[in-house]
Amino acid sequence: MIRLVHGLANNNQQSFSDFYDTYAPRLWGIILLAKLPTAQSETILINTLKKAWQQVNQQILPVKPTFVSLLSLAYREGLPREFVKASLPPNPTAMPSSANRYPLDKTVQVLIAGCSLDDQALFTQSLKASMPRVEITFSSGIDQALVHLRTSFLNSTNLPRLLLLTLSESDTQIDWQLLHQIKTSYRLLPIVLIGTEQQAAMAPKAYDLGITSFLVKPPDLDEWKEELALLSKYWLTIASLPNQQRN
Repeated sequence: MIRLVHGLANNNQQSFSDFYDTYAPRLWGIILLAKLPTAQSETILINTLKKAWQQVNQQILPVKPTFVSLLSLAYREGLPREFVKASLPPNPTAMPSSANRYPLDKTVQVLIAGCSLDDQALFTQSLKASMPRVEITFSSGIDQALVHLRTSFLNSTNLPRLLLLTLSESDTQIDWQLLHQIKTSYRLLPIVLIGTEQQAAMAPKAYDLGITSFLVKPPDLDEWKEELALLSKYWLTIASLPNQQRN
């Protein structure tokens, strides 16, 4: 199996070897817990690493992707969802207070730009499942997101600690100047850009401007719900979001 996996490296053997050594053992351990047939388990591992490596090379994923993103890919390849969920930290309400990233009475502001009404409902459900006291603001697009950030700063209200920027399916470009302006004015603000597989070609330029990650939105609704659950758990229960200060 190792020879098969390393065969994916093509001409970049050393880099892929490092990638494999970093992620394969932990992912393989989770896959084994599912007690699937050996051939199926190996297929899940190989296909997951293959797609992750391709997305790293295409700069859809960062050079050191989060393990959450690999679990998401493994789920698409057939890893049962209960083993994906079991590999994530529990909800904050079930964790000791010392392990919470934020106190249970702490409010975290999240700004979401450009998503449809249907996705607004899904975002709200997923984010509040991970942190009930999250405050979500929706804006129509990146221009209104910048207006909201400026208004929050001028009014001395709490700035958002996470920006989720979604692309509509018809978008072939985004306003790179506005994105650059947000990143230079609010340099600590994590930005997750969300688009279709066809829009993933924008990822390299977006990373160059300083976005935190690019998430490919799956066409299947159930898969999209799982992606949002993973996204919410990562940003609200695993990552430590910085307090925003404008330059």
